[in-house]
Amino acid sequence: MRARYQKADISVTCAQDSKNKNHSHYDVSVSVPITVVVSHRPKEVLEVPFWAEGATFIFDQTSAMTVAEGNAPSDVRVYASEPEVFFRNRDCHCCAIREDLVCSVVRATRRAQLPNQIVIFLDPTRCDVLVAISTILSSVEITRRSSLDAVLVHVDAAELATRLTTGGEVIDDSLLPAIAVADRFILGNCDNVLPHIEQQLRAELMGRSGFAKEVFGAGERCGDGGRLQAWHVAPEVRSVEADHPGGLSTVVLRADQPLDEDAINEWFDWMIASHASRLFRLQGTVSVQGNKERTCCHGVLSFAGSHAESTESVTCSSESVIAISGVGLDGDELMARFAETIAS
Repeated sequence: MRARYQKADISVTCAQDSKNKNHSHYDVSVSVPITVVVSHRPKEVLEVPFWAEGATFIFDQTSAMTVAEGNAPSDVRVYASEPEVFFRNRDCHCCAIREDLVCSVVRATRRAQLPNQIVIFLDPTRCDVLVAISTILSSVEITRRSSLDAVLVHVDAAELATRLTTGGEVIDDSLLPAIAVADRFILGNCDNVLPHIEQQLRAELMGRSGFAKEVFGAGERCGDGGRLQAWHVAPEVRSVEADHPGGLSTVVLRADQPLDEDAINEWFDWMIASHASRLFRLQGTVSVQGNKERTCCHGVLSFAGSHAESTESVTCSSESVIAISGVGLDGDELMARFAETIAS
């Protein structure tokens, strides 16, 4: 199905049309960079000056129509992609994957003229941002043709900067999904933020935490290697890197044994209840007693273990590894509580 909006002359194609198997022209040696934009303002996406010439944009249907009613350039190609979620493993909510994004990206990269860039717009009020990001990182169909280049997030810079200067919490529950996957920020609504505060914001959230490096693979890797891979192919977090007291840090917890399922679930409940508003990411692999084949995630934010694409049984490691990135975390407290869990 194809519809054309004459005012902006934008071609809007349903994601389901992307299942055309005729792709003999595709050059497997070329990887198209994908940029994800998380924002409530779709019209602004096309106005950002750093998109590559010949970029392809993927919006949800509502946002695509909003863009089409604006003054978009006539040569912009837009795919309308309504969220269509299915699960890799049955009854496993955290194995969700956005089939519509897979179809849209595949269609865009099977064209005779490859796009120089794919820009995916995500409205956090209409979709689960983490499911979309994990799909881009883990779908074999996507990764063989393209790769995640960056995630841009519109945030309220004034609010965040104010929290930094007053010593309050940097993030809250509503911003967790956005910040947890972002390596660059478009600072929206920041007319009242002084330049040095903006610089401090960038330094805190990107530079001193090393979080962008943790998510997108630069820097040293911790020795736990593949056991700390979220969503199959995402890079591991780095090892413990504590900053100034009350600052941003990563704590890695390890246990060379399976854990009691009730005890570890109780520990997760405590972790979330005590520290949810200060967590950037909770990630790892956990082996639990009574379920040696448990290789999937616990379903907490981006917490995930590396697991197979099929439903076949997989031998689970006897080692449990958990990495926690956040603001003002007390490493000694976390380790002590985790030690109690292991001993229970």
